[in-house]
Amino acid sequence: MILFQALNLSKHFDGRVIFENISFEIKGGDILFVSGKNGSGKTTLLRILSGFIKPDMGDVKINGKSIFSEYKHHVVFVGHKPGIYKDLTTYENLYLWGKLWGKILTKSDVIKLLGIFSIERYIDKSVGKLSQGTQKKIALTKIFIAEPSIIILDEPFSNLDDQGQSTLKEYMENFVRYGRILIFSSPIECGIPFSLQVKLDSVEHL
Repeated sequence: MILFQALNLSKHFDGRVIFENISFEIKGGDILFVSGKNGSGKTTLLRILSGFIKPDMGDVKINGKSIFSEYKHHVVFVGHKPGIYKDLTTYENLYLWGKLWGKILTKSDVIKLLGIFSIERYIDKSVGKLSQGTQKKIALTKIFIAEPSIIILDEPFSNLDDQGQSTLKEYMENFVRYGRILIFSSPIECGIPFSLQVKLDSVEHL
């Protein structure tokens, strides 16, 4: 079973304390909810948990090994901004993402993936011409391609319509049923049952 640990994480910017001494441990099947107001450091914490930036102190470990070494490939992170190439088409974006994970996606593959959010009609559209909500759905489609052990989502429900939120909630709840780990942030609770909550200055087990 996969084990994910945050060990005494601290981060400062320009002399300001973002958070200090955050520690928790979750295992396969767990959902971690990171809550806090906008600007409270949720994104910074999630980027550390994903291995994209290092803390000033502490470490993040997967099965006892630091995420900042060999274990980063177990994690997919989708930020609150889409993080996609707006001058490329939807297909081109997801094709490139697939290559990063060693997968060559045909148009038929991508049409099937986009169908999860009912946006397959945008496969040949330039992403920059699409709405923010559609761009968010395209970005979230990355998680269906990678099939990782751990997914980390930063405010995943922002800019999503009701149908998109319902689809994502169902996926998130099903994801952990196979012994995987889900971490997500939101300024408010959004109906996802979670086993652990980090409020940046406290940790609460449920």
